[in-house]
Amino acid sequence: DLEFPGDTVYCSPHRRTIETVCYMLESHPNKHQLNIVVLPLAKEGLCSFGSVPILVSELKNEFQKKVIK
Repeated sequence: DLEFPGDTVYCSPHRRTIETVCYMLESHPNKHQLNIVVLPLAKEGLCSFGSVPILVSELKNEFQKKVIK
């Protein structure tokens, strides 16, 4: 079980990072009360296709469905 001291989860805009956050929160009992904040500056250097940030509109369409069920 994951427990967070707050109500906000921060992550980088990389697709693989957002996928990991979604996976981690999938079974969290309070997932609907947590805020996910994508920070554009919280990223590594470009090193592979999975490192390419996605557009905000794509991010919302793809990952909102995975977190909010």
